[in-house]
Amino acid sequence: ASPVMPAPAKKPTKRLRGRPSEVILLRNMVGPGEVDEDLCKETEEECQEKYGGVQECKVHEVKGKEVSPQEAVRIFVRFGSIENALKAAVDLDGRFFAGRTVCACFFDQRRYENDDLAPGPNEPEVPPEILQS
Repeated sequence: ASPVMPAPAKKPTKRLRGRPSEVILLRNMVGPGEVDEDLCKETEEECQEKYGGVQECKVHEVKGKEVSPQEAVRIFVRFGSIENALKAAVDLDGRFFAGRTVCACFFDQRRYENDDLAPGPNEPEVPPEILQS
């Protein structure tokens, strides 16, 4: 009789939020008032190094609206392909950065191209477990 092998442990599958696109939105990386001029460049460089195909990075600070601190700074990274964006979103979602839990999701490409970067009605919420961090 052959030895019984234990079933491999299943990795929890991540449920990515948003419809797949070449643009990902990173939230909760930094809080309101914590944006410096290197944030975009550093994010772009790290994404390029790890996932490749980075086209552009934009940082949008939500002004005037009542939003949670986790939503106040929105970092957008545009990739040359959905595949690269997918790799980045899977890897970055839930990652710790500067003591915060990053929330990564896909972002509508048309909205991105129209510079419509403020929180919108059909956008995935920041998960409650991140809101408490």
